[in-house]
Amino acid sequence: MRGAGGPFRAAPVTCDVAVVDAQFPEVTCWEVDDVVFGVPVEEDALEISVVGWDLLRLFDLSVSHRKGRIELRFAH
Repeated sequence: MRGAGGPFRAAPVTCDVAVVDAQFPEVTCWEVDDVVFGVPVEEDALEISVVGWDLLRLFDLSVSHRKGRIELRFAH
């Protein structure tokens, strides 16, 4: 795989994911089962975990300049 820090070896793993966004007074929660993620094989491959396209591909994304945020809508 390739990340912000360059290429790294990864193995596929299957996880259940819960995403919560709390912007008072709105609270949104998505639960997605059986998402396949690429996880670095070497322990020091990434200093910081990041959300990548393996999760973001499940959502329709839009940028709201007026609200000052990126909005996700569950697409599947």
